[in-house]
Amino acid sequence: MIKVKIVITKNKIIKELKVSGHSDYDKYGKDIVCAAISILIYTAHLSLKKLPDIKIEYSDDKETVCLSLEENYSKKLEGEIRGITIYLVNGLKLLSEKYQENVNLDLIEN
Repeated sequence: MIKVKIVITKNKIIKELKVSGHSDYDKYGKDIVCAAISILIYTAHLSLKKLPDIKIEYSDDKETVCLSLEENYSKKLEGEIRGITIYLVNGLKLLSEKYQENVNLDLIEN
């Protein structure tokens, strides 16, 4: 099972993301659930990285992906960051609902 933990602020801004495991929907390299989660995370990371003056910590050791966003970003970027966060969270929620045996989503809002 893929375990996803995502922490977002009350303003719907991502703070932390940690993803680990394998969905076991299919074998490694042919698993559509793993591929869907991977593309959501990679796209969110790339989108955040392209924003000016954003400080992101990102690691991927092929078993666990971690992403964290420092909160010292410009307020004028808040809307764009919120949009990226909502897109990511909606995709992860959909996958965790459709593939309940394969994805465990822990969404923490604070």
